[in-house]
Amino acid sequence: MLDLLTLGQAHPSEFDLIMVNAVFYVLADPELQKALENIAAALRPGGWLIAFDLFHPREQQLLILETSQLHPEGHPLHIRPYSRLRGMSEAAGLGEVGFEAFRIPIELPEPEGLASTATFTVDTVGGDRLPMRGVINQPWCHFRARRPA
Repeated sequence: MLDLLTLGQAHPSEFDLIMVNAVFYVLADPELQKALENIAAALRPGGWLIAFDLFHPREQQLLILETSQLHPEGHPLHIRPYSRLRGMSEAAGLGEVGFEAFRIPIELPEPEGLASTATFTVDTVGGDRLPMRGVINQPWCHFRARRPA
């Protein structure tokens, strides 16, 4: 595990691929920008960043402070639009930015007890399954960006 906020200084142009799973949503915008800059610096020319995180296509940015049994002091959820991450990525020196909404093909049962924030799915009228975290839909998304060659 590496520190995204210092990755570029510690490992300049070292990686062909960097994968980040469910990390960006806990970072405030200045930290996320710094992380993206460090990721870009750590990628070799032509290298890829692939991330799985909370992004969506609507022009709405959300900051939710979730308090739960797991996080009694609060846990920030930064849910950003694609356009915001695209702009931040390009400012960090990444290009070929793309997004693919995550669709869950299996049913995840709702956890027992109302205190749980474990992910479960809810079927939509259209037949999709929405991943839920307590009362909010989790707009999980695959994100990719490339350091120009």
